[in-house]
Amino acid sequence: MTDELSSLLKLKYGIISDFVSPVAGGFSAKAAYLAAGADGVEYFVKIYDKSLPTTRFFIERIDNYMPVLDWLSKSALGGRVQS
Repeated sequence: MTDELSSLLKLKYGIISDFVSPVAGGFSAKAAYLAAGADGVEYFVKIYDKSLPTTRFFIERIDNYMPVLDWLSKSALGGRVQS
């Protein structure tokens, strides 16, 4: 799966990863990974199980959540929140 994720990150987001490692993802995540880009930036990638009701609720409302994440990343929490 890590090779597939590395390919996806490169294809969809232009991120060339040096490594991808599985990590704990939380209650709604099917899987989660820590990926380090060649530029030294770390990314936390979650793969959600779309069949879970909590996941569907989040996905349907993601357009409401993303502006909040963008705002938080520009606040005093900058550098700790990535959208």
